[in-house]
Amino acid sequence: MERSDTKAIIFVAVVVAIIIAVTLIGFMREAGKADEQTRGCPNDAKVCPDGTTVGRVLPNCEFARCPDSRP
Repeated sequence: MERSDTKAIIFVAVVVAIIIAVTLIGFMREAGKADEQTRGCPNDAKVCPDGTTVGRVLPNCEFARCPDSRP
């Protein structure tokens, strides 16, 4: 095998390795986003002035707004 053939094979192998690495990183990032979207909020509640309760909502797990009790 000639020296130029060896260099070409090494170059192709490095390019393929880079493509695989970038693809895997993309999949890992997407998996992380999915974990964030499927996680749950604490199961506690807030009592509103009208006596109703509201729970926490995604994405920040803040309490939902209390219903407007004005007539």
